Amino acid sequence: MSVVMHKGAVVMLDILGFRGIWRREKAEAVIGRLEELADEVRSQAAEIERGSRTSDDSFITVCQPAFLSDTIVLGLKPNVPARLNRTEIAVTLGITFDEASISGEAVAAGARMAADLQRAALRGRPAFALRGCIAFGDFGITDRFIIGESVDEAAEGMNSAHGALVWLAPSADRFEQPRKPWSHYPLLRYDVPVKARSNREKSTRSSLCVVPFADDFGHEAMSALYATTFVPADPVNQSLATDVDEKKANTLAFLRRADAAWRWHVDPALEALNPGGEGLP
Repeated sequence: MSVVMHKGAVVMLDILGFRGIWRREKAEAVIGRLEELADEVRSQAAEIERGSRTSDDSFITVCQPAFLSDTIVLGLKPNVPARLNRTEIAVTLGITFDEASISGEAVAAGARMAADLQRAALRGRPAFALRGCIAFGDFGITDRFIIGESVDEAAEGMNSAHGALVWLAPSADRFEQPRKPWSHYPLLRYDVPVKARSNREKSTRSSLCVVPFADDFGHEAMSALYATTFVPADPVNQSLATDVDEKKANTLAFLRRADAAWRWHVDPALEALNPGGEGLP
């Protein structure tokens, strides 16, 4: 099978603490949960591609999933701006799309899918904590290959996240994202904790980060579940236990910050009192 290369958003997610999971969970339960997540991804991808075949105003024309052990990869190719600009909704609203704006929509679509998967991963048993990264550029995905510059960038970003956070690599973060509607653009500027080069060094990268909340699944529920998912593969290994505790603390800190922004965006009274959102914790 030849690889068809596309340009678009690449989402890469994996499960924190997957190594050693077999010591505390039955293999059948873990595999069953992985299959559930894979089915969820396939269902979303199929729905997106059906929409692109039936309507010219779809932002995404290609949505390709791939799976490798506990890693989920999604490639999303955006629509052609000239095609979108001819649609009835664009003409009626006077909207004009260009390469940058439609590329940003592909990144936003990837963020929404990542948020959906983070929630789905936590809701099952065993619960999984997903981390990841979204990049933008060339990619090619088949049943055997996952290749391209954006794939490499997303993989590097995913592996460097020091917590259950999904953040935007520089290639994706360069596209402007509207602050509203919150459900459509679930992204928040944050100093993302990343793996330090030495034990004494603390490192962060400022980037947009995916806020995984939904109206029925917010800060408190997610924090309670995350508290149970961060388990060292070897409890006797103090260094490993410290690493897990840091990832847990980083995750909960982000959720607290995201909760403040989430409440401000979804509560008209809070927004009326503070229209610019200044001073959010």
